[in-house]
Amino acid sequence: MYNDYHKCSKCHQCHSCHQCNPCQCQKCNPCPPICLILPHGATSATGSTGITGATGTTGATGATGATGATGAGATGATGATGATGATGATGATGATGATGVTGATGATGDTGAAGLAGATGATGATGATGAGATGATGATGATGATGDTGATGATGATGAAVALGGLQIQLVGEVGSIAPGAPVIFDAIVNDLSTVIAYDIATGTVTISATGVYYVNWWLAADGIAGDGTATVPTFAIATSTAGTFLSSSPIGSGQFSGNALIFVAAVPVTFQLVSAIDSTTFLGVLPVRADLTILNVSV
Repeated sequence: MYNDYHKCSKCHQCHSCHQCNPCQCQKCNPCPPICLILPHGATSATGSTGITGATGTTGATGATGATGATGAGATGATGATGATGATGATGATGATGATGVTGATGATGDTGAAGLAGATGATGATGATGAGATGATGATGATGATGDTGATGATGATGAAVALGGLQIQLVGEVGSIAPGAPVIFDAIVNDLSTVIAYDIATGTVTISATGVYYVNWWLAADGIAGDGTATVPTFAIATSTAGTFLSSSPIGSGQFSGNALIFVAAVPVTFQLVSAIDSTTFLGVLPVRADLTILNVSV
């Protein structure tokens, strides 16, 4: 059996025989029992080279050995830059980038020549009324010149005739007092300017014979009251037949006091008298005129 052996080229510790695989040690692979490796004898003299034998069949490829440990040698120098490769195909267009910051406004250019006036556009709809406060009233403008006098208008229809009528009567006789509830008998007619007002000098009664509004004014010169009743101040009244009673009093027992009445006559006739309205006798002053009564009416 050919049992020549040599150092293993992988582990450098074991030997390998040519009969088996290049290395069959425990580090690599155990040698099969068919190969016997004998201990070394003395090295004999080198014999002559024999005839080269026929090339044997190629053995099966052995299993790949484990990767050896990385060597600790220094990194070699950087090689020269290779030639530039051919330009690659154009890549797909990338997404649009974000909008950049707006640049500063440029200087205003020169004003261009005025263009031709365009046609007037249609009037827009009236806008809503604003909600702002009303502005202050402007100053009054200067007065304009007086306009020409307008033409005279047509003469209006003649209005109804208006007449003021009435009656004035007085007490001038020697009457010294008025009894309680008694009328004042005026004994003188001063003016009778009405056809619808009449006076009865015997009873002191005034009669109104036309509808309308009548104003009565009177005065009387009192000279105190007697103690025959409970009254303390003089009081007289215009007592009408249908239009009510109009009282007047005076806090002064002696002196002139007056009264009035506005009588509305809706139906005729209406009569009235000036009467004492207390339960005591009223004395009259000794004067040329001791009482006066006037009644007025405006007729159309």
